[in-house]
Amino acid sequence: MSAERPDAADEPIEVLAWDSAFFGVRVARLKPGRSTAADLDDARAACAREGVDVVTFLADPGDAESVRRLEDAGFRLVDVRVTLERPLPGAPTPPGREGAPSVRIGRPDDRDALRTIARSAHKDSRFSQDPGFAPHAGRFFETWIERSFEGFADVVLVAEMHGDAALEGPAGYVTCRVDRSGEGWIGLLGVAARKRGRGVGKALVAEAVRWCAEQGAGRALVATQARNVGGLRLYEWAGYRVSDVGLWYHQWRARPA
Repeated sequence: MSAERPDAADEPIEVLAWDSAFFGVRVARLKPGRSTAADLDDARAACAREGVDVVTFLADPGDAESVRRLEDAGFRLVDVRVTLERPLPGAPTPPGREGAPSVRIGRPDDRDALRTIARSAHKDSRFSQDPGFAPHAGRFFETWIERSFEGFADVVLVAEMHGDAALEGPAGYVTCRVDRSGEGWIGLLGVAARKRGRGVGKALVAEAVRWCAEQGAGRALVATQARNVGGLRLYEWAGYRVSDVGLWYHQWRARPA
């Protein structure tokens, strides 16, 4: 007689169907609060039953005991996630200068250019830093910006440069949404490599904050990586302050090269 299969609600892991289909490996996440020694044993058994290749978990850096257990169990730290917030209304004003970027609502004919930017603009992400996901990371962010036009975001804002024919076309993008609690979020921010250092990021963030305020959001939030020092400085300029820090851990059952 075979053992009875646990109810999905009782399982310590959740299999991520979309991620699994996209990356071509079985991806799961350890549920919040499920990092005791017993939970990790249960998770190991659940992964075997479900054929899981990789488990992810966002840990609280203040819970040293849980962090130690994760690392002892073979989880590898791949990212330090920093969440920042700022009150609304109000928005920063980018420095005014000749040829400064302008920002508009994205159009369907922007998609190809934005996918090109997305392919190489997110080298700091946890997917880019994990050898098991890295070969697919560029395509992952291309898909993210594509899906943002299809309802994954509430709006896609696009920056353009002026006064130089060599810099024509979209210079960068930012996606925004307002969640069910009425808080405004930046989802994805990317700037074309050859158009950086020209105020594009500041113009995009300022417009994102303004858009969130116009939607009636009470706060503007964004999550980025601790290794993304340029992004942290940009958000600090825009009035954001750190509100939370999390540690992304990944565990591959068969360790990628």
